[in-house]
Formats: sequence, structure tokens, C-alpha cells
Amino acid sequence: MTVSSLRRTALGRTLAGLLLALTCLPMAACASPTEEPSAPETTEAPDSSSPFAVKLDGPDTAGAGDEVTVTLTNVGRLPDAYQLTAEPFGGARINEPNVHASPGESVDVKVVVKQTPVSIVVESVSGGAGQPIGQLTIN
Repeated sequence: MTVSSLRRTALGRTLAGLLLALTCLPMAACASPTEEPSAPETTEAPDSSSPFAVKLDGPDTAGAGDEVTVTLTNVGRLPDAYQLTAEPFGGARINEPNVHASPGESVDVKVVVKQTPVSIVVESVSGGAGQPIGQLTIN
């Protein structure tokens, strides 16, 4: 084996390792080093160290037929896309149920309350796909 072929082999191994590291880097940014048990829901501000987290602000009370504004703020580290739904189904009409927000960005969403109580539930549909990550209950 010549020195030239050794270099190519070493270089090939180095490049393969670098490509593997670059491929895994985006996934590592979203993973936590240890699995933590899920905690009960609290009213404290979300953990901003989470890659995908939101804060919902809006009224605590409203009447049937009232139009209210709900403000969704991305308090996570990464941009995300969200889907807002009403529980129970049909309890409210959400004028813009699909929104995007960068870290620190807020988006106002108009909601027409059809019945109370109703919960506006936010689910990540992008980077944190399938994760219900926020809720606001209107009585």
C-alpha cells in the first residue's frame, strides 16, 4: 500500500465521519440528553430551553358569539409551525388555525367562541410534530 492510498483512506474516513456528524447535528439539537418524566401541567411560563414551546395569552372568560384575540408566542429555541384547535370540537371557530412563528415572535389569532368552556389547544405540526404544547381555556 502506498502513502497516497493511505491518505485517501484516512481522508475518506475523516470525511465520512464529518458527514455523519453533520447529518446527526440537527437531530441532536432537538433531543434531550436524558429522558425526564412528564410533569403535571402548570401555569408557569414554559421552559425556554425547549426547542419547541409556546405561550398562549388570551381572555379567561367570554360569552357565546364573542370574538376574542389569542396571542401565540414562540418561547422555544427553534422556529415552528402550529395548528390551533378547539376542544370540544366546534366549541369555537378559529379564523387562522395554522400559523408559523420564529423564536420570540408573537402571532395574534382571532377566535369566535361558540360555547363555554372551550379550550384552544396548540399542537406543533413542524419541528415538534404531533406534540400538544399549549392550551388556553376560556370559561
